[in-house]
Amino acid sequence: MAPGQFAQMNAQQMANFKPEAFANFKPDQMGALPPEAMAGFKPNQIGELKPSAMGAMTPEQMAAFKPTQMGAFNAQQMGALPPDAMKGFNAQQMGALPPNAFAGFKPDQMGALPPGAFAGFKPTQVDAMPPAAFGSMSAEQVGAMPPGAFRGMDPQQFGKLPPTAMAGFSPQQFGQLPPDAMKGFRADQVGAMPPAAFAGFKPTQVDAMPPAAFSGMSPEQVGAMPPGAFRGMDSKQFGQMPPGAMAGFSPQQFGQMPPDAMKGMKAAQMGAMPPEAFAGMKAAQMDAMPPGAMNGMTPEQLASILPATFKAMDPKQVGALPPAAMGAMEPGQVGQLPPAAIGGLKAAQVEAMPTETFDAMKKTQLGALKPATAPGCTDEQLAGLTPDQAKALTPAFTKALDAGQKQALAT
Repeated sequence: MAPGQFAQMNAQQMANFKPEAFANFKPDQMGALPPEAMAGFKPNQIGELKPSAMGAMTPEQMAAFKPTQMGAFNAQQMGALPPDAMKGFNAQQMGALPPNAFAGFKPDQMGALPPGAFAGFKPTQVDAMPPAAFGSMSAEQVGAMPPGAFRGMDPQQFGKLPPTAMAGFSPQQFGQLPPDAMKGFRADQVGAMPPAAFAGFKPTQVDAMPPAAFSGMSPEQVGAMPPGAFRGMDSKQFGQMPPGAMAGFSPQQFGQMPPDAMKGMKAAQMGAMPPEAFAGMKAAQMDAMPPGAMNGMTPEQLASILPATFKAMDPKQVGALPPAAMGAMEPGQVGQLPPAAIGGLKAAQVEAMPTETFDAMKKTQLGALKPATAPGCTDEQLAGLTPDQAKALTPAFTKALDAGQKQALAT
C-alpha cells in the first residue's frame, strides 16, 4: 500500500489488520497515518512493529495513543522515535509504558518530552533508563516528576543530570533519592540546587555524597538543611565546604555534627562561621577539632561557646587560639579548662585575657602556667590573685616575673 492510502485509514480499519502485517510497515507509511487511526492499534499489533517503522512518527500521532496501548511498546521501538514525536506524550501514557521500554530512551528524546509527561514517571521506569538519557533534562522536567519516582535513580544517572536541571528539585523529591544515588553528586550540581531542596536531606544521603560535591555549597543551602542531616557528615566532606558556606550554620545544626567531622575543620572555615553557631558546640566536638582550626576563631565565637565545652580542650588547641579571641574569654569558661590545657597558653594570650578571667583560674590551673607565659601577665591580673592562688604558682613561673610583676603579686 502506498503512503497516500495509509493517509485515508481510520481506527477501525487499522484494528482489522492482522498483527503480522504490522511487521511490514515502513516509516513513510506510518508517518502518513492520520492521528485518529492510532486508536485502533492493538497491543499484539504494536508488538510486531519494527523499530525502523517508528522513525517517521509525529507528536500528533503519539498523542493519539491511549494509555492502555502503551504497554506493548519495547525499548527498540521507543529508541527509534524521532525527538519531535516525544512532544506528544502525556503523563498517563508515560506511566503506562513498561519499564523495559525506557531502556531505549536517548538524550535528545528525553529533552523533547513536555514537562507534564514526567508526572507519570515511576521508580521502576527511572531505574531502567540509561544514564546518558538524563543528560538533557531541564529544571521544568525534574520539577514535574513525582517524588517517589526518584527512588529508582542510581549514581550514574544522577551524575548525568545537567546543573541547570537541578534547579527543579523540591525537598520532597530530594528526600526520596536513594543514598546510593548521591554518590554521583557533583559540585556544580550542588551549587545549582535551590536552597529549599536541601530541606529534604537525610543523614544517610549526606553520608553517601563524595567530599568534592560539598565544595559547591552555599550558606543558604547549608541553612536550609535539617539539623539531623549533619549526623551523616565526615571529616573529608566537612573539609571540602567553602568558608562562605559556613555562614549558614545554626547552633542546632552545628550540635548535630559528629565529632569525627570536626577533624576536617580549617581555620578559614572556623572564622567564617556565625558566632551564634558555636552555642551548639559540644565537648566531644571540641576534643576532635584540629589545633590549626583554632587559629580562625574570633572573640565573638569564643564568647558563644558554652563553658562545659572548654573542658575538652588540650594544650595545642589552647595555644593555637588567637590572642584577640582570648580577650573574650569569661571566668566561667576559663574555669572549665583542664590544667594541662592551661599549660598551652602563650604570653600574648595571657596578656589579652581579661583580668577577671585570669583571676578566676583555679589553683591547679595556675600551677600549670609555664614560665614562658609570665612575661604576658599584667600587673592588674597578678594583683587580683588571692594569697592562696599566688602560692599555687610554681617557683619557676614566679622566678620568670620581672620586678614590677613580683611587686604586683605581693600586693
